[in-house]
Amino acid sequence: MANHQTERRKRERYTSDTLTLKTENQKLLKSTNDFTSFCDLENTQSLLRSDSLLSKTYRYFYGQGSLLSHRLRKWRHP
Repeated sequence: MANHQTERRKRERYTSDTLTLKTENQKLLKSTNDFTSFCDLENTQSLLRSDSLLSKTYRYFYGQGSLLSHRLRKWRHP
């Protein structure tokens, strides 16, 4: 009887953890989509010129000589 209860507890914990992970992933995805749509606006140039944290992040990932462009260059010309 006790074994059956521990199994059920394990299963319940696993399901709740999985649900938590799913909601966290959805939040992260939504914020990423918001960030990309924000960066796709006309103010991309001013964003790159400004010195805010968002612009630094944008430059780091998408700007010229950024992480992404280096990866792409390596991938195209190994």
